[in-house]
Amino acid sequence: MKRKFKILSTLSVVSLLLLGNITNVCANDFSNIVVSSNVNEISNKYNLKDIDISELPEGIIPIEVDANNLESELLKFNNLIDSNIKNKSILPNVDIPTTYAAGTFTQKFSHSFGFFKSNLTANITQDNKKITRVSTPSLTLSGFTLSYDISNINTNSYIDSLGKNAYVDVDYQLDYYLLVDGGIKLFSRDISQGFTYTYDKGITSYYVN
Repeated sequence: MKRKFKILSTLSVVSLLLLGNITNVCANDFSNIVVSSNVNEISNKYNLKDIDISELPEGIIPIEVDANNLESELLKFNNLIDSNIKNKSILPNVDIPTTYAAGTFTQKFSHSFGFFKSNLTANITQDNKKITRVSTPSLTLSGFTLSYDISNINTNSYIDSLGKNAYVDVDYQLDYYLLVDGGIKLFSRDISQGFTYTYDKGITSYYVN
């Protein structure tokens, strides 16, 4: 077990260099912030969870952070998420329906969080000039996700009474894994994301908060 943990620690240093400690993707300068170096105090303040190495999701490598820089790292991560939620970016649909087309169309709302993005996807079926079904809503994370994951995913979808609009929503946790003083910490942010699909038009509105 110790040998495996050392490998994770070494790789997390590589991830730290690649991510630039996420400083380069944040506009705010946190270098002058005076923070507590007490890991337990910070853990309570930010609701950090202690994670055993056996609980790490497959493919996740915690990013190594000095205990004295832990709170500033969490502030940078919060700023990264908040600034990208504010900027809201949407990528094109996977499948655009033609005029009055009948069939099932895959729709995807991808929101960028800088160097990774969350992808909310659902299959929309329309027939007889209305939406008849929403199926298989799902959420994935893509991009540079070495220390990041999603959990507690709860999707919801419904169609209005006229069959003109379908609504697809998801609540989830965006997880950030850190290696601090030889222990693994998990910091999670609650995120909500969704889109509205309008018959014969595709995605007409969306949100992230």
